[in-house]
Amino acid sequence: MTRRVALTGYVLLIDESKHFLRLVVAMLVSLAYLMLMIRVRPYVRPEDDMLACSSQTALVLIFFCGILMETFQSLSDQAGVEAAEASTGFDSTDSIVTMMIMCTIGMFCLSCIVIVVEGIKSYRLAFARSKWACTMETNAPHFEWRAHGDYACFLSHYKMEAASDCRYLHDVLSKMLRSAIYYDSSSLTDLRTLFTEGIHQSDCIVLVATKGVLTRPWCLLELLESKRKNVPVIPIGLTGATWDASEMRAYVNDMEARLRTTDEPALELLQEHLGSDLSELQTAILEVIDTWQDTDTHAQLVWNPHVGDDEMLANLKSLVERMAVATGRQVEWQTQTETSDFDFLRRTVLEPLSNCVDRYAAQCLPHESQADLFIVHEHADCKADALVLQSELSVATSKRVAMTTFPRARPTTLSWLKSAETAAAHVIHDAEGAVEQAIHAAEGAETAAAHVIHDAEGAVEQAIHAAEGAKTAAAHVIHDAEAAVEQAIHAAERSAAEMQDPFLQDLYVLEGVTTVLVLLTPNVLYSPRCLVTIFCAISLGKHIVPININYDFAAGKNHMRNLAGGLTSDDVNELMCLLRLLGTHRERLKGQSVSEPLTIFTVQNALLGVMPNIIAIAWQPHASDNHRQSVLKQIQRRAATWRLKSMKSFKRKRRRSTVVKNAFVQTARKMSTVPECVGTSTQRLGFSLKGVSTV
Repeated sequence: MTRRVALTGYVLLIDESKHFLRLVVAMLVSLAYLMLMIRVRPYVRPEDDMLACSSQTALVLIFFCGILMETFQSLSDQAGVEAAEASTGFDSTDSIVTMMIMCTIGMFCLSCIVIVVEGIKSYRLAFARSKWACTMETNAPHFEWRAHGDYACFLSHYKMEAASDCRYLHDVLSKMLRSAIYYDSSSLTDLRTLFTEGIHQSDCIVLVATKGVLTRPWCLLELLESKRKNVPVIPIGLTGATWDASEMRAYVNDMEARLRTTDEPALELLQEHLGSDLSELQTAILEVIDTWQDTDTHAQLVWNPHVGDDEMLANLKSLVERMAVATGRQVEWQTQTETSDFDFLRRTVLEPLSNCVDRYAAQCLPHESQADLFIVHEHADCKADALVLQSELSVATSKRVAMTTFPRARPTTLSWLKSAETAAAHVIHDAEGAVEQAIHAAEGAETAAAHVIHDAEGAVEQAIHAAEGAKTAAAHVIHDAEAAVEQAIHAAERSAAEMQDPFLQDLYVLEGVTTVLVLLTPNVLYSPRCLVTIFCAISLGKHIVPININYDFAAGKNHMRNLAGGLTSDDVNELMCLLRLLGTHRERLKGQSVSEPLTIFTVQNALLGVMPNIIAIAWQPHASDNHRQSVLKQIQRRAATWRLKSMKSFKRKRRRSTVVKNAFVQTARKMSTVPECVGTSTQRLGFSLKGVSTV
């Protein structure tokens, strides 16, 4: 109402007889308001801003046409229609009205086109988010959460303990709920709006209950504000870092004294917002702890991003169902296609238009080679960070991003192989002892026969029979030993095959990618599987992009100079097993001769020649969207640059091979001794292209 009075009420201040002045003032005010709207963009949705700007533009055009009509009418009354036509360019007011209608229709059509284009962009972004935001192999179910405010839930967490885990939880919940999730690193720009735009606009609060979350003043204030606004709080534990409820209760009861000794600025911040009395805050926090300990009503929720997809989905479904109960909703999981009020417009308008745009782009734009990415990471160090990076890269590139596959039970494989080798060694030792005993028995029998040969031929025959029996027994023992050795070899082969599957799967994936991302964490170069995977990527000539996550470069370089000394005996055994497996597929590796054995020093030299020379990109999953977008752009820029260099190198090699082939053909044509071999193909000359380049 205030806006309408400000924009239209001023007209009443101008005398009614001054129509022309009213129109001019109205057009100037409308034009000023249009410029202000374009500059400020007051609406949340961009399509609303476009619709408002187009409507205001149409209003300015209407006022302009009204000024033309008023000018034409005044000139025609004073100097005639001819003079009015000569001054305005219109022969009548009907033509001005026609132009005004056409302008209005044109602005309407232009607004529709812009809104449809923006709708296609929003649809594509939503589709990419729903497809790539969660990179699980299992098809994640979803539930259409219709938030009362702007967000389905508010993630309250302690960044130092759960930043990357909450980032991945944010991505997965966004996909499953088809709704926005408030995550301060992405949504918060001003602490003064944390409550009004975060807590007040969220249906519930999901508190990641880590050990130090209740020591952070802003987390405490978030829980207090949720109690004041009756926003339900759902605590969820984090595997390996869940709080101790009894310890937290003691801390809350003695909060002021604890904060005064450990974190004076936090106490000052709380007193700045709440005053000297913290009893209301303590009551709110104790209620949250009571909710966590109330196992009779519901089970405690746990978030563990390091488990398999099925178990992770079970944890997420339990969390969403608890959120639904707290907010009075009924969950109906869907696993096929999303169903919403937007579906009809999506199926009838946006999808056909998007497909047309894709077909046009495929025909008119140059084709760019599709290349996946591969992430090498240490499972125990940065599984959550790797999942976040995988999700963000999948959304940014609309391509599948693979990760290192870790076997479920590494110790079993090594122990099986060791036990098989030990059993084989024992059997062989027993067989050798039996053979020695048989030989001694035969020698003793022959000696006895030599002593009594002059007395009785029967004794000689008995000795010979004894020797033959001893040899037969030795042959049986040797046969049993060979069978035991074969069983041990088969057991070792089975254990090797168990280890071989995930490793060879990674090797096959590496062959199809152009860029390999190595997440540099403290233990990544202590993992045998990561070491061999990086070695394979280097040998295959892949583009290595290091991503720094709390990595000590000096310590890492020293470790690369002495890999064998920095690894444990089990790690060395596993590394040697992987290298033996790799040796059976070494024809896939470039730059490694077939006769050269693969050893730890081979891996060490390959890593030292590449890894210390590449500048790493810093990755902080808990940082702002600007940081994450800049990291993604750097990764894509490096991958695109490498891809361009590879294409140029391939074209150079192809041109060089073509020149050599043409020169060889021309030389062959000049030779009169081999006219029958002349041809345009190197195959007709009896040489392959590789052979020609060698010659």
